[in-house]
Amino acid sequence: MLLEPRAGDAVLLLLIAVAASSVVAVGGAYSSSQLRAVSRAGYHCGITLPTGEAKAAKFQKPYYDKLFKVLVDGNGKGLEGSHDNTFREGYVKDHESEMQCLYALMLKDFCDGLPSRHDERQEEWELRCLDPKVRMAKIYELMSENEMLYFRRLKRSVAEKAVYNTMLEWTGEKELACMQMKVVDDKCLGPFEGPRLLPDWYWETGVAPTEPPHVPKPNTGSKWFDSKAGDESSTNSTQAFLLANVTAMTNATIRTIPVASVNTTSTNATSPYQALRMPKLLLNVTTARAIKAPTRYFKHL
Repeated sequence: MLLEPRAGDAVLLLLIAVAASSVVAVGGAYSSSQLRAVSRAGYHCGITLPTGEAKAAKFQKPYYDKLFKVLVDGNGKGLEGSHDNTFREGYVKDHESEMQCLYALMLKDFCDGLPSRHDERQEEWELRCLDPKVRMAKIYELMSENEMLYFRRLKRSVAEKAVYNTMLEWTGEKELACMQMKVVDDKCLGPFEGPRLLPDWYWETGVAPTEPPHVPKPNTGSKWFDSKAGDESSTNSTQAFLLANVTAMTNATIRTIPVASVNTTSTNATSPYQALRMPKLLLNVTTARAIKAPTRYFKHL
């Protein structure tokens, strides 16, 4: 998507040239803020945020505000963004609206379908883009060939706009290139409310904290079973009977397996658990006795 040149752009370029020559010839007749005001005359972006109706679109403006602040002021961990003791950060701040327009243009283009490279360059992005001492050549090294092509196309799309020519001339291309990479790495925004930066432990200790062991969250079934596990009447007798069977099977033949005598008294159990484990009969393990199983039950063995 390209931004169409407006009718007055040629006139604006002429005014900027005249104003700039006046600064030199008259010894500063125009201040830098006045010159920036001339370049902005008639400026209109044409794209607003959010750029669409998608649910994640509501994060577009908050994301930009946070990203722009990081690019200008740094991350608060020793990297100072555009503060390089030349007042350059002031020029960047003065063109915040133009940067936002280019950001909106990227989102409108869906970042040209460029894939995220967050995992492989998050560290280098922060160490280079937020360090005022790092120059543009090092920034270009972080970009893939397709990203470089998109970056050039993005600049060409606004080449006829006087305000963008002024912005790039005074601020350089570093912040624009870094903004493009971060937006691409954050999946052309996705669900993120702000740019993903290096965690605090990276700057404090350099060692990632040990993750606690994963403990599955209890579900309805496990909670119900645990509640029944503590019920004496529904679990202890059954477990004792099973234990008796296992012990006997290891010491005797299959014909002398101990079984529990059956008390035909109906239980008071009403839960599905108790009905499953003891269907309307109560096993009395305390009176269990060893009986000899009739041969006819095992004639098929």
